[in-house]
Amino acid sequence: MAIINRLRTISPNGKPSTSYKINVEKVSEYDTLIVTIDYKNRNAKNFYRFYGRKLKGRKYIHFNTDAVGIVSWCEIIPEEI
Repeated sequence: MAIINRLRTISPNGKPSTSYKINVEKVSEYDTLIVTIDYKNRNAKNFYRFYGRKLKGRKYIHFNTDAVGIVSWCEIIPEEI
């Protein structure tokens, strides 16, 4: 059982929506994935937790951001920490 960390830096660019993906192929069902989203234009970070059993069989997870950087997850909803 491992804790796996992934970081994505968001740079709001005024587009209506930007899509991001995270490779989860090597996350086992016994692992925990922590995704940190860092906002380039402000001093803020969001942290999300995914349990490996929910990621089993997936290659990627996806999220979108709007023009101001609000995150919306696709398909699997994480626990915000």
